Amino acid sequence: MGDSYRNTLLEVAESMDSALRHIALVSKAVRGDNLDPLEKSGIKGSVSVLESDCAILNGNLLRAVNFINDEWPLIEGNAGRQREVRDFIGKFDAFCNAVMEFDSQCTVNESTAFDVLWDFEASRDYVIVASKYCEGLRKVAEDLDTISSGRGKRTTPLQGLAEEMSGYFNGLTDADLEDALLHNKFVGHKGDWTERVNKATYFGKHFGVSAEVMNRIFRFQGKDGRPTLVHFTRNPYPIGRKNDRLVEILAKYPLKEK
Repeated sequence: MGDSYRNTLLEVAESMDSALRHIALVSKAVRGDNLDPLEKSGIKGSVSVLESDCAILNGNLLRAVNFINDEWPLIEGNAGRQREVRDFIGKFDAFCNAVMEFDSQCTVNESTAFDVLWDFEASRDYVIVASKYCEGLRKVAEDLDTISSGRGKRTTPLQGLAEEMSGYFNGLTDADLEDALLHNKFVGHKGDWTERVNKATYFGKHFGVSAEVMNRIFRFQGKDGRPTLVHFTRNPYPIGRKNDRLVEILAKYPLKEK
């Protein structure tokens, strides 16, 4: 593997860092933050770079994932290589978190996002890119955990939650939920909340996470069918109903220690 191994992961990590810098600036514009003159002058260029580099980043991530898979027999027996892969996955997680936040900002500030991006759905495009590789890289991270712990494959503390909650949301696995709810690690895609938004308030409060975290995990729709965000105060959930299915399900899944 040698230097070519390290260089491959470094090059791909640098392409993610570049995307993050431009996403950060465009996100500020979408939020309506006060920008200094230099930042204002850079918005158009950042949007252009994001548009032109999306396909390049997709190819780079594919190259990194393929490289890790090809070299896995060597990674398994080399602690140094394992650290390098962990570092890369950590950068990918940071990229996913930024992309998900960018997408949330574009959802809640739809008009401003259009003014900044025009018809280029940057947040959607980058969410799609991230989602392609999150499952494979999370599996690599789990395999590294197994190697370092010397144990067999772990069972998620939220085993069975996704299936039991299938009437409330779809698109996420037990492992996705554990990462997001218990470890503040977000996958590169959101689940779709299919029940009333106020039920998401109870779900989030049960696991002790904020509305912001819930909006990074799920896509929500209002009564008019338009995208919306959950707000715990505005979307309260009445407690004390008899035979409340949601309460019964979540009672089986207390918040776990990390």
